[in-house]
Amino acid sequence: PTWFPLFHVADWKLCKIIPRQIKAAKAVATIRKTVDELIAKCKEIVEAEGEKIDGEEYVNESDPSILRFLLASREE
Repeated sequence: PTWFPLFHVADWKLCKIIPRQIKAAKAVATIRKTVDELIAKCKEIVEAEGEKIDGEEYVNESDPSILRFLLASREE
C-alpha cells in the first residue's frame, strides 16, 4: 500500500524549520544584499564618471565589467 499524507505542507515554508534550508535562505539573502550593494556602488562610479546610464543598451566598451552588466540588467 502507498502512503499519502493527509495534509500538504508547502515546501517553501519548510525553510523556517529545516536547518539546511535555513542556512540556504541566509546565503541567498547575503547574495542578494551583496549584489544590491555592488549595483549601488557601480551607479555611484558611473555617475561620478558623468556617463549616461538611462539608456536600455548601456555598455561602456572601454570597461566591460560585471558591475556595468549588473547595472544594465537590474531594471529587467
